[in-house]
Amino acid sequence: MDYSHYYGVFVGSNAPYSYSLDYNYYGNAMGLANGPYLNLAGRTDATVTSWTFQGATVNEPTTTVNKSFTSRSEVMLAIACKQINLNVSGVLSLCDGETLDAMDQTVNTNYQWHNGSGPIVGETNSTYTMTASGNYYLVANDGLCIDTRDVINLTIYPNPTADFETFGTTHCDNEGATPILNPTPAGGTYTGTGISGTDFNPSTAGAGTHTLYYDYTDVNGCSDVDSLVVDVFAQPTAPTITLNGDVLCINSGGPGTVYQWSLDGGSNCNRNGHMLHSSCQWRLYSKLHKFLWLCI
Repeated sequence: MDYSHYYGVFVGSNAPYSYSLDYNYYGNAMGLANGPYLNLAGRTDATVTSWTFQGATVNEPTTTVNKSFTSRSEVMLAIACKQINLNVSGVLSLCDGETLDAMDQTVNTNYQWHNGSGPIVGETNSTYTMTASGNYYLVANDGLCIDTRDVINLTIYPNPTADFETFGTTHCDNEGATPILNPTPAGGTYTGTGISGTDFNPSTAGAGTHTLYYDYTDVNGCSDVDSLVVDVFAQPTAPTITLNGDVLCINSGGPGTVYQWSLDGGSNCNRNGHMLHSSCQWRLYSKLHKFLWLCI
């Protein structure tokens, strides 16, 4: 409310009464018979110090203001200035890559956005997109009234960088749960097929290719996600060993299956200095009457 453009102060009686006030505002032609700007400001019998608009009737083009009262009141003719109504205000924060769209939700004219350095060149609309930390405010000047909104204090924080660190990407589906160690920063959350807490369980995930995620959010509410692709391979079918004469044979496990023969618990079986990997390759000699088994 603009108190500087008043016509006068009037005090009525205790009985109901009406005022019909003729006015002429020379300061600006916009104030002449302009209902959106002119109104009666009133307070009850000077017992309170704040003035409020009384909702008087502005008559055009006779330049009169009418208002009825039921009790003793103190009134004056005032300019009802429009006010900026921003959709955001106060102390705000964003994360890197985010923007803040501020706008005046009322209809004003002649806008100018400001930051800590002064007027922002070219920013003369009701909306402004903030992309950097700083203090911002909006001024609207319609030629009759000027309104300035409170400062918007904006801080933009950097985003953290989430990282799985070191974790194996190949597993077999008969493996048990494996803890995921040393992610950075610590304290994030794992998600994905086969994830339970901070463990990855290949047997739960099942054979196939899976994408695991590590999501971290810092104290400022900024976050980052790291992903890791792991392959889980199906456990091969245990082969059947048959004796064909003096040759031990096993059934084929399919393309890509590699076999490792063992003798008496040894981890490697060699014959004539060569590793044996074929599916039908171990010949029994009379001098070798020892237990044989297959490692897969």
